[in-house]
Amino acid sequence: MKILTYNINGLKSAHKKGVLDKLFEKFSDVDVFCFQEVKAQLDDVKTIMANYPDFLYLSNENRIKKGYAGVIILIRNTDSITINGWSNIDLEPDPTDPDMLKYWYGRSTMIAFDDFCLYNIYTPNSKNKEELRKLFDTTLIKQLKNVRKPFIIVGDLNVCPTKYDYWGKYEKVINTMPGLMQFEIDGYNQICEELQLKGYYVLPVLPMIDEFKADTLFSSQYCKKQDARQRSAGLCVQRDSV
Repeated sequence: MKILTYNINGLKSAHKKGVLDKLFEKFSDVDVFCFQEVKAQLDDVKTIMANYPDFLYLSNENRIKKGYAGVIILIRNTDSITINGWSNIDLEPDPTDPDMLKYWYGRSTMIAFDDFCLYNIYTPNSKNKEELRKLFDTTLIKQLKNVRKPFIIVGDLNVCPTKYDYWGKYEKVINTMPGLMQFEIDGYNQICEELQLKGYYVLPVLPMIDEFKADTLFSSQYCKKQDARQRSAGLCVQRDSV
């Protein structure tokens, strides 16, 4: 089974611009697509997915702050994949702070296959919401510790936990922007440690790849300005774990 994870930054926009068609065509051998930041309500998702009858899907929307967050798992309708269960989940319990609720929903969804469970996660960007971020990380740990099957986490965890996740001088940007705050890094490391996960990347693009073992993979996002791709000036915004 091949799984692709991608922060799509708006499902409606991606469909309108033909991005979905290009993704499904280019990655025709991928069985499962996991998108984050879908930014669409269920009715919008149903309308869009009606154009792709070969896919089954499970979507979780932000039911309070519409057009914000949201995750979806798409599965090619094939006899070779058996689905044993699914859950349109939000981490529980909900925050007691009412202001947090609008950022809490539409962050996770799960599908159970024969041999493992697949979790698609979109971690909140901290942006002066340190308490929310810490609560999300600790709640995720508590919930996944109860999972009986082996599981895979994919998604956008909004963190750059090592110097290899940032193209510039890493030590100079720590605690200067979301994704590079020390409490976010500590939270990610705690998730990996307590859930016994191994962090990895998806595409071999960073120049320091020879510093790692052969089975370690990388990916990075490039700014479209200032020839960022040519200079390999990327910022890793998606980090997946197994």
